[in-house]
Amino acid sequence: MKKYYPVKNMVHLHLITGSLVVSIVMLNFWKYSVSSSIWLLPVPFAAYVFLERKYTYIYCVYITLIILSVNLLYKDLGLEFFKFSEEKYLVISDSFVVVANIITFMLLLYCHEKINKMEKENNFIAKDDQSLNNSLHLIKENTDEQVNDISEDDIVLTHVSTERFDLKEVRSELQSEVKEFSPKDVEKYNLLFQKIIDYIETEKPYKDVNFSISELAFAIKTNSLYISTAIKQNGYSSFNHFTNSYRINKVKKLIAENDLNKVTLMYIYTECGFSNQATFNRVFKKVEGITPSEYINRLNSM
Repeated sequence: MKKYYPVKNMVHLHLITGSLVVSIVMLNFWKYSVSSSIWLLPVPFAAYVFLERKYTYIYCVYITLIILSVNLLYKDLGLEFFKFSEEKYLVISDSFVVVANIITFMLLLYCHEKINKMEKENNFIAKDDQSLNNSLHLIKENTDEQVNDISEDDIVLTHVSTERFDLKEVRSELQSEVKEFSPKDVEKYNLLFQKIIDYIETEKPYKDVNFSISELAFAIKTNSLYISTAIKQNGYSSFNHFTNSYRINKVKKLIAENDLNKVTLMYIYTECGFSNQATFNRVFKKVEGITPSEYINRLNSM
C-alpha cells in the first residue's frame, strides 16, 4: 500500500537535504572558485514559490550559514574529489553552474505563475459557488414569500365543486411561473450571451478539449449561473450543448473552406476542440442528425 506525505513536508525535505548535498560539492570546489555557492540561490526562491513567506527568510539564513561554514571548514577538511589541472575546465564548470541555475530559476518562475493562476481560479470558483448559493437562496426566499401569500380562497376552481384540490400542488405549479424573467432580465442575459460569443470568437477557447463553464465565467468576470441562464435563454439546453453546437458549426465552416484531399478530417475536428473521432462522430450526428461522412457526401453531390 502506497504511503503519501504532505507536499510541504516533501518540499522542506528536498530543500534541506539538497542544500547539504550542495555544501559537500562546495567544500571540494571552494579553493578553486566560489561560484559553486550559486547552487544555493534557488533555495529561498523555491521556498517563496511553494511555502509561506516566512520560510523564504528562514532559508536565506540557512544557506548563509552553509556558505559561512564551507568558507571556514574547506581548508581543514581538505576534500579534493575534483581537481582542475587547467583553467579552461574551471571556466566550463562555472559556466555550467550559471546556466543550470538560470534554468532552475525559469522553472521556478513557471511554477509560480501556474500556482498563482490555480489559486485565482480556485478563489473565483469559490466566490462563484457562493454567489450561486446566494442567488438560489434569494430566489427560494422570494418565491416562497409570493407563493405562501396564496390562500385557498385565491384558487379558482374550474372543475366540479365536489372535486378536491391539493393546495400544495397548486403552489408548486405557481412556483415555476414566478421564476419567469422580466424584459429587463431578458435584455441583460442577451447582452451577456453576446459577450460570451465575442469572447469565444476572439480567444477561441473551444479549441481546448477541457474548456469548462468555470473557465468561461472566470474569463468574462461573471458566474456560472448567469452564463447557464443566458445560454438556455438563447435556445441551448446546457453549456455542453452550446459548446458542441459551436464546434460543429466551426467544423462545417472548415469543411466548406478546405479541400479534403489536402486537409484531413482529423485535423479539422481536432482544430475545433474534439479529442477523438468517436466523440466527434457522436456529437456531429446528435447536432446535425447525420454522420460527418453523409454530410460531406451531400456537399460533394451539390
